[in-house]
Amino acid sequence: MSKIAVVFWSGTGNTEAMAKAVAEGAKSTNAEVDIFQVDEFGASDMDDYDAFLFGCPAKGDEELESDSFEPFFAEAENKLTGIAVGLFGSYGWGGGTWMENWIERTKKSKAKFIGSVIAENFPDDTAMKECRELGNKVGAAAEEISEDNAPGKSNKVDNKVGGILMSKIAVVFWSGTGNTEAMANAVEEGAKSAGADVEVDVFQVDDFSANDMDDYNGFLFGCPAMGDEVLEEDSFEPFFTEAEAKLKGVAVGLFGSYGWGGGAWMESWSERTKEAGAKFIGSVIAENAPDDTALEECRKLGADLAKAL
Repeated sequence: MSKIAVVFWSGTGNTEAMAKAVAEGAKSTNAEVDIFQVDEFGASDMDDYDAFLFGCPAKGDEELESDSFEPFFAEAENKLTGIAVGLFGSYGWGGGTWMENWIERTKKSKAKFIGSVIAENFPDDTAMKECRELGNKVGAAAEEISEDNAPGKSNKVDNKVGGILMSKIAVVFWSGTGNTEAMANAVEEGAKSAGADVEVDVFQVDDFSANDMDDYNGFLFGCPAMGDEVLEEDSFEPFFTEAEAKLKGVAVGLFGSYGWGGGAWMESWSERTKEAGAKFIGSVIAENAPDDTALEECRKLGADLAKAL
């Protein structure tokens, strides 16, 4: 049986109500679930649990509560690699920027990010249902990880890039205007839709290096056309030049936006990827901001890559 900790901070009771709902959802998977206010739980207690549901409302300038929760989470980040995590919280102003930042931090810690729920002020019935669903998803993910690690269990191992459990995909991108970032979010969504046995992490290229590739067995690379139809030269081109040496036999998809030309940079990039010996899954390009069609193509690319692992 897996063990899940629900750890939260609540000033008005809104996030506490959400904590009870995620706990209810997690318990529906037969997991053992403990609920703690953050002052009752420390990073040192995390070793006793298989997964976490963290809750904190937006405070101040769209940030985590600074006296208790932020110090706790800063320590917790170091223990989240490969761990199933869900986030939740309420807000009274803004549009959820604190949660976007928190999600990004969680992904950078290499957690198995399951999802998030936000509620404006007190959570309504829809938000409470979403909380229960989030708890259920974290519970299911924790149970699967627990079963995979059980003594005598024959684990699924993929050796395309090292011997690692499950299928792990890295989405690595550079974006100057937000267009390629929107596409990165869509390919991530598509890859995750392929099944619970796929773990997807998203990185801006400055947060990822060729050395990190050994932890993954599939890649979705994103970069817009720059200059004379080339990859972004300061960060992405140097990274990809190193990455090429590690792509032989590995599933790869490419995506990016452009503001001029007709996609020559993607044709050249696709050819380089194939010449590196990668298992080339496909590419998606979008003129300026990706429209609904381009985003759907991105989701399909992500799903196709995940299924190829």
